[in-house]
Amino acid sequence: MYRIIRMIGLSAFLLFTLSIYGGLGSLDADERTTWSEQWKVETSHGQETVTVLWVNLSNPKVEIESALADKVIGKTTTLEKLVQSQTDSEGLAVAGINGTFFNAYDDFQPTGTVIRYGEVEHIGNSGSVGVMNAAGQFTVEPLFIAIEGGINDQWEWPNNWYAWNKNHFYTDPLASMVFDASYQGPKPTHSFTGIVVEAGVVKTIQKGIFTIPGDGFLILTQDKTIIDKFKVGYKAAYRMKGYVNAYGTGKHTDEAIDLSQLRTAFGAGPTLVRDGKIVVNPTGEGFTEAKITVNSATRSL
Repeated sequence: MYRIIRMIGLSAFLLFTLSIYGGLGSLDADERTTWSEQWKVETSHGQETVTVLWVNLSNPKVEIESALADKVIGKTTTLEKLVQSQTDSEGLAVAGINGTFFNAYDDFQPTGTVIRYGEVEHIGNSGSVGVMNAAGQFTVEPLFIAIEGGINDQWEWPNNWYAWNKNHFYTDPLASMVFDASYQGPKPTHSFTGIVVEAGVVKTIQKGIFTIPGDGFLILTQDKTIIDKFKVGYKAAYRMKGYVNAYGTGKHTDEAIDLSQLRTAFGAGPTLVRDGKIVVNPTGEGFTEAKITVNSATRSL
């Protein structure tokens, strides 16, 4: 399988994988998996040369997948090394491109949504999200992901709880966070209460810890109403729910998006063109920084 990769910054990326049956050179034009072209494009700043990568998504030998540096959240490497690291006995990595944004100037944590092989690795509820479903179809969605927690198999009040994000550390004392073994980002000294859930059972409740079990997850929170819900020995779990994003509000609409149908996703944006029409609206997708809303720069798309 050849792999093509969608990069998430320099810490993760989208991976395209292609099955190898005789090699690229033996493919007829209608069987091609990937090919590239150089284009001259006229812009308001003059003529630019761009490299265009084409991917034949109808070819069953093609697989597109998000990927992470060292397969964890919080690590970084070069784009070239990210692509090279994805070649294995099952596939050949042939291309990659930057994916979601990440904190390039301090802790290298991603800021956008990352789903790999159907598993939500990180949530970022601003910007558009590129999605590959189980059938290999690609769409761009206004995806919002919410974390819903439950205790002793109960998901309604008073046994429900919530978290802001998965695998992202916040210093904000109002934050509630969930971490699993994929997280290798910053683990600073903190004043949050840690709730360690291993094999579905609460094992430890202790202030200041940052212990992430291999078979479970860690909750960090200072919210007393959440902390008081947990007792050592209780069962605990969380689930992800997908909705249509109500950009700019920090909330979502009531319209659901079925996460079980999403194999791969990477949050970036803003969307530039839809159905042949320019629709770019970074502010409307929740972006506030000038580098996204007004500044010119070299971009990948």
